[in-house]
Amino acid sequence: MFRNLFYEDGFLDYNYNDFFDDGDGFGRLESVTNAWIESCLRRSYRPGRLEGGLEPYFDRTLPTTLSPKSCQGFLRQTKLPIDERDYYLSKLFQFIYVTLDVRFELGFSANEVSKHLREILDEIPIGVLPPDSRIDWSELWWDFYRMTHSQTQDVVMSWLEKRISVLVHGSSNKTVHERRHGPEPDLHVVRKTAGVIQSHYLGDWKRADTLQSVCEDLDKEEVPMSSAWRQWATSPGTWVQALQLHKERVVKLIDYRLKQARRYATDRR
Repeated sequence: MFRNLFYEDGFLDYNYNDFFDDGDGFGRLESVTNAWIESCLRRSYRPGRLEGGLEPYFDRTLPTTLSPKSCQGFLRQTKLPIDERDYYLSKLFQFIYVTLDVRFELGFSANEVSKHLREILDEIPIGVLPPDSRIDWSELWWDFYRMTHSQTQDVVMSWLEKRISVLVHGSSNKTVHERRHGPEPDLHVVRKTAGVIQSHYLGDWKRADTLQSVCEDLDKEEVPMSSAWRQWATSPGTWVQALQLHKERVVKLIDYRLKQARRYATDRR
């Protein structure tokens, strides 16, 4: 069983965010405390807040903390006899457990939930943890988080156990060459997005003074947005509206589609 670092000194506050990442390198890292994570979650569950009502800055915290660079940084500074799997599974444990505690006020059931969660996560092999890209563990957390808004604790835990089992066993049937980050892309949408960028923006399309024009052109060409954006507290009707609501998610989606367009350049589906 993996060594759970949740209770080790300094581990809970070893979280990072690259919210200002410009796509080149590791961005401008900022340290994020566990207390801040808890407070964001607590506010998001208040009456009147729709599911997904976390502030935009939160979105980059888990992916950055689960990155290989964050993992290696922790391994270099600790004297504990641990490996990469211990780190990644402990971070997943932290983000999931803290969310459960905030949402359901675990109280006397804390030890029982902690043990069950550790057993669920221990089914995850090192082969599908970062830097492997067959499973988006951050996306798993977001799905889990949305579930906590409408389902009971037991239902959420059952869903989590089944979802991880499906992800792990499904990914084990893929070869290294078949690895994909998330679901297979819609190549028509991917190429349409890339076409807008490549036709009009040869320079840095991520600049603040350029992004507005990029989104206006994406709206003009009727390029579909992410269906996941419908889950936002305020659902955008256009790319321009999405940019105003969550700039970093718009940049992330466009960047992802450009990478997919390059990856599938020879695929004529």
